[in-house]
Amino acid sequence: MLSLEIDYPYHPKHPLKFLTKEEQHFSHGKCRICGKELRWKFYHCSICKFSVDVDCVRDPSPLAILFPKAHEHQLSVTPRKISFDCDACGMAGHRSPYSCQQCDFMIHQSCIDLPEIINVNRHEHRLSRCLHLSPGSWICGFCHKKVDWSYGAYSCSICPNYAIHSKCAIRDDVWDKLELKGIPEEPQDMEPFKVIDENLICHFSHEEHYLQLNEEDIIFGGSILCEACVLPIYSQAFYSCVQCNFILHKTCANLSRKKRHFYHGKPLS
Repeated sequence: MLSLEIDYPYHPKHPLKFLTKEEQHFSHGKCRICGKELRWKFYHCSICKFSVDVDCVRDPSPLAILFPKAHEHQLSVTPRKISFDCDACGMAGHRSPYSCQQCDFMIHQSCIDLPEIINVNRHEHRLSRCLHLSPGSWICGFCHKKVDWSYGAYSCSICPNYAIHSKCAIRDDVWDKLELKGIPEEPQDMEPFKVIDENLICHFSHEEHYLQLNEEDIIFGGSILCEACVLPIYSQAFYSCVQCNFILHKTCANLSRKKRHFYHGKPLS
């Protein structure tokens, strides 16, 4: 039921004609709008060598949008092959960006919908999308490569030196696909212990008795194991129970009650 010829708002100069896979030698092989490989049906202008797949004809992106989370001004699509650096992610683009007529701003169509607030399994706190970082030297928390501060990225409001590339942040193995804008942040995790006095604590793993801090150079020779990590205690600072044999490294006693890990999308308790 596809029309053999259409007028297309992204290419107002000439009508587009319907072609099939057998006639693809007339085109460059990719959709001018989305950049995907043309499938077995598409529309084409032989004068301008402009090709577009059926999906982009049926459901075209708007010619102009006002999208405050991407940019403060109206953005218009440029339906042509053009090389640019996306201001949202810093990566190169080759066709049909949204651009601003008032300032030097270009963005991939796919970056328009980047989430504003997310959790990633590489960091303990929420990250917020920013149009650019503060000037300085930044390293991505995922790929450990340089982050160009003049482009968009995700950063942490609690950890001033943490940032991650936009494209790294939304990877399937990094982001849990939840947009957190408007969702209240969960209360901060409880501390692992309550301080009784300068030497005594009540640890959540051993609430029936208090633990006493030992920081003197006591050498056990590895015969006593920490109840948390099950590694020997030699001369490190440790907490020991005042009534039984329960014992923890000082480091282990201070471990957070929840932790994000890159092998899992949700926090581990």
